[in-house]
Amino acid sequence: MMPIRTVTAAVLCSSLLGLAGCGSVGGGVGISVPVVPGVSIGVGVGTGGVNVGVGVHAGPVGVGVGVNQGGQVTGNVGVG
Repeated sequence: MMPIRTVTAAVLCSSLLGLAGCGSVGGGVGISVPVVPGVSIGVGVGTGGVNVGVGVHAGPVGVGVGVNQGGQVTGNVGVG
């Protein structure tokens, strides 16, 4: 099993590389509710309108996918 620092560094680097291809940055607020340990569903409102999604996490690393009101699918990765 890889040490958590190696996994964290890999996720951070891949996230930064992924952001290089983004054409815009937005903001918003939302709330999520845990369904089972490590998995939550949420809803948010931001610059792209209403967004619903699902996220999973293991320790400090989390990933998620959502769909906004226009049908655009978004993904995110976070550490912390």
